[in-house]
Amino acid sequence: MKDLTQFLMEQLNVNEAEESIKDEKSFRDYAENKFKEVFGDKLDEKKMKDTIDGILKDNKDKADAGEWGELVGILNKSFGK
Repeated sequence: MKDLTQFLMEQLNVNEAEESIKDEKSFRDYAENKFKEVFGDKLDEKKMKDTIDGILKDNKDKADAGEWGELVGILNKSFGK
């Protein structure tokens, strides 16, 4: 179980990321870095690409509307966070 400090720090990092994401390229960069952080040496690049593509495809309306924070939330949920 996470302590309050750890939870708040994660939320701050997510909020900073959401503010820096302004387009599909910056979302992809953020998502790839997140995958590398979570999976490290066990990263499957094909699964990573398929997951990112799937999130963008399934949420095209949010991407088109510039709702990158929503997509960051969806991405983070895919990691169980």
